[in-house]
Amino acid sequence: MSGLAVPANLTFYAGQPPTPQLNAMSQAFSFLLARVAFRARRAGAGTVARNAHTLIPWDSVDEDPYGGWAAGNPAAYTVQQSGWYICCGTVSLAGTGAAGTVLIPSLSINGSSPTGQGTVGWEGPEIFPPTGASDPKCVTALWEAYCIAGDQIALDCYVSNEPSANPTWQTTAGVQSRIELLWMSV
Repeated sequence: MSGLAVPANLTFYAGQPPTPQLNAMSQAFSFLLARVAFRARRAGAGTVARNAHTLIPWDSVDEDPYGGWAAGNPAAYTVQQSGWYICCGTVSLAGTGAAGTVLIPSLSINGSSPTGQGTVGWEGPEIFPPTGASDPKCVTALWEAYCIAGDQIALDCYVSNEPSANPTWQTTAGVQSRIELLWMSV
């Protein structure tokens, strides 16, 4: 599916030719039925640097009808339509190496926080994953942010310095790191 644009004017003017006006309204309703959405997961194995920020590189794209994700820059989604987006992100690590860490997801737009607070992104909740070998060790956060077409949205993962070695991404289906973006309004 190719991306539809949000029409600028949805007013019906009496006395004017109705077909172009109705076509514009039809396009608006078509866009609302096929809004910009993006869903991706980190399904592959790999290590995550401790005491550092890591932009999660997506390797399994589940939904991207407007084509905003590119394999050449796997951590970013390029916004195709300006507007308000609801962003839900989950950071999920595996194994005993991730036990007892501080795990913080952050929403990053163009490499920084859309609020101006923080450095890499707009921090979500600070959660202490359970100790021991039980999985998953994950944190989910929800943000609402305004983006302009061309902005790049990424999910940042901060892991504290507690683990003795770098933890790994959770690869078990259903509990992998993931991001979901949905266009809400202009």
